[in-house]
Amino acid sequence: MIGVAAGRALPPMVVRSGGDIPVPDWSPALVLAIGAALVAIIAWQTWRTLHKDKKSIASRHAIRVLAIAKSSLIVGAIFAGGYVGFALAFFGVDTEFGEMRFWRGLAAGLAGLALVGAALVLEWACQLPEDDGEESEGTEDAALA
Repeated sequence: MIGVAAGRALPPMVVRSGGDIPVPDWSPALVLAIGAALVAIIAWQTWRTLHKDKKSIASRHAIRVLAIAKSSLIVGAIFAGGYVGFALAFFGVDTEFGEMRFWRGLAAGLAGLALVGAALVLEWACQLPEDDGEESEGTEDAALA
């Protein structure tokens, strides 16, 4: 919500300070989309290793993957909020630059949301599967008694 508010407030503040409102390029949307694809690939590989192949991963590798997931989640949320707010500032503006700002900001915001989604899937993929042979409730009750 803070990112949306900041992105929405940016164009009026720039105009009041006497500056020109920038027209976003397609590169932020492209970079965020490539980042989302890379995080999704890491999530798929992690899920396949832990859940399908039932193999373990090194603790260092697990920590790095979780760090990638958490940082991608934060970065994706900040950029998604900022660009969606920027796009909302130009929603319904019928000028050439207004439409370009809206569509490019919306594309970057959606790519940021894709990065958030891929990061959440990566965090989910990092959860260790439950062992079939162990009864977690019985061992917890015995340990507490």
